[in-house]
Amino acid sequence: MGVVLKYALGAALVALATVYGLLALERSESTALRSQNANLSRSVAALTEQAQKSALAREVEAARVVRWTNRAAELDASIEALRTGDFNDEILDPRIAAIVNGWLPTGD
Repeated sequence: MGVVLKYALGAALVALATVYGLLALERSESTALRSQNANLSRSVAALTEQAQKSALAREVEAARVVRWTNRAAELDASIEALRTGDFNDEILDPRIAAIVNGWLPTGD
């Protein structure tokens, strides 16, 4: 074998080793990127689920506000009816109706 052939084979070996090294580096980077992608996908899924739960909680709280607002309006109307005497005695417990109508002492 000639000297030139030995150098050519050596250069080819160095080139192959370099290509192999670059492929190994790319493989490791690819694996790292896949892992990072999986982590980010899980994070996005968790954040999406959290956003859905937050939206549901907002809907529940809005319904609760409406319910309590309506209840407060009913109570205000009842208090006003009791104050003005504009109510039907039949809907009240007879003892309460008697107190409201002044038939029994209120304990003052």
